[in-house]
Amino acid sequence: TFDGEDITFETFDLDTIPRPISQTAPPYPASLKRAHIEGSVEVVFVVTSTGGVRNIRITSATHREFVDSVRHTLQRWNFEPGKIDNKAVNTRVRQRFDFTVEE
Repeated sequence: TFDGEDITFETFDLDTIPRPISQTAPPYPASLKRAHIEGSVEVVFVVTSTGGVRNIRITSATHREFVDSVRHTLQRWNFEPGKIDNKAVNTRVRQRFDFTVEE
């Protein structure tokens, strides 16, 4: 066995990838929506062995307001953690959020 408490795995290392339990979309910042400004945020974060989110790192973003929206939303997400040999482990997740104005 291994002590995976401080180790973070990639999704391709896992037997079971993290599965969202509680997940809402980041709200579109009102000022950017009114101005019809679209954009995206790419983020890397860790889903912990207890299903929480930590170590949120923005890898690219088109606007600061989108970053704030994504960061605040991710802090409230919960997952069924990823597993190796049926043991919950920390998992690095990469995700892209697109903000598009729908007419």
